[in-house]
Amino acid sequence: RVDRRQHRDRRLLRFIADIVGTAPRLADHLARRPAMFEGLTDPAFLKRTLGADELRKGLEQACQLEEGFEGQLNACRHWAHDEQFRTGLELLQGALTGAQAGTSFTAIADAVIERLFEVCKVETEAAHGVLPDGAWVVLGLGKLGAREMTATSDLDLIFVYDFVEGALQSDGPRPLAPGPYFARASQKLITALTALTSEGGLYEVDMRLRPSGNKGPVAVSLQTFTSYQTDEAWTWERMALTRARVVAGPAGLRQKVEAAMQTALAHPRPRETILSDVAGMRARLQREHAKSGPWDLKQHPGGMVDIEFIAQGLSLCAAQSAPQHFRVDGNTRKALQLLRDRGELSDDDANALSQGAELLDNLTHIVRLTVDGPFQPKEAPPGLKSLLCRVAGTQSWEETETVLGATMQDIRARFERLIGPVS
Repeated sequence: RVDRRQHRDRRLLRFIADIVGTAPRLADHLARRPAMFEGLTDPAFLKRTLGADELRKGLEQACQLEEGFEGQLNACRHWAHDEQFRTGLELLQGALTGAQAGTSFTAIADAVIERLFEVCKVETEAAHGVLPDGAWVVLGLGKLGAREMTATSDLDLIFVYDFVEGALQSDGPRPLAPGPYFARASQKLITALTALTSEGGLYEVDMRLRPSGNKGPVAVSLQTFTSYQTDEAWTWERMALTRARVVAGPAGLRQKVEAAMQTALAHPRPRETILSDVAGMRARLQREHAKSGPWDLKQHPGGMVDIEFIAQGLSLCAAQSAPQHFRVDGNTRKALQLLRDRGELSDDDANALSQGAELLDNLTHIVRLTVDGPFQPKEAPPGLKSLLCRVAGTQSWEETETVLGATMQDIRARFERLIGPVS
């Protein structure tokens, strides 16, 4: 029994040393939550990967112990930080791939958004009453919409509402017209997701993808959303829409918004125009990140943005050429396989791009988990380099950089052949 305890203690010390040496973000959480130490000694701790339904139930149970708006915010933060910590540890120990970690981080965010959506709905109704037959939904875009979140991802959101014609205002003690009513509810949800409380922060929220960008209202009506996306949206906005999904809100309005998105994505536009716009957008981003090195895994030529833009651009082409047969999927690797099945990509292109995405995704998750700010290889500790070699499937740091460079060159060549030159 003593030997088992000594073995357990040595294992725990090694584990903590790994965390402190390679993942300061996780070490900070462990320092704030010493109760988590007990879990580290349990072999099952890193094998308890939960599905979306189990996560929702866990969050619901955590929130039942708290009362009031701030209590709910704190409960969500406490729960989310613990689950993010667990996912980070699983990633660090090799129990999850990058894609699996992305699914886990996103499922945590989904559960929190759904819970706080209901909390903010109740708060809004208490203050302003109910808008007859009114409803709103939360659209997730970007990494959230694609189910590809990392440890540091923010939330790209759009709020869409609908109400019956003739509804003038809500029926509460401080009634509001539909536009201000749902804007108030949406702003409350943004605050719930971003505010610093005694449990810390939760997520940053980015609203720049909403119709008319930062100049547009916080929440838009279904009619405005539909007409804008169909008739006014730029190609880059429709590219973003390929990764959009409804994260929270009632089923009826969900279906209407999903139908509106499918209509917008299928809106006729010349293939040449789409591909030219995609290449132009990539060129502009490349100029903005001209000084990036190969360890800018997202923006460097041949980085993840190249693969995402291939998937998004060709998805737009496929959606409008056969809208009744092609359903856009925001997840990059799933989109690549759908495009292969549709004949937009050859087997060779789909496989090579999927393998490139896997490498970049695995490396990105480790970098986001372990480094604040840009990754500088010359300053990276040996333990972190060894970890990156492991997820890259290489034997040395030199081999890792060689494989990364060759992969990026191949991805860029395929981008210019499939989409167009980046000038």
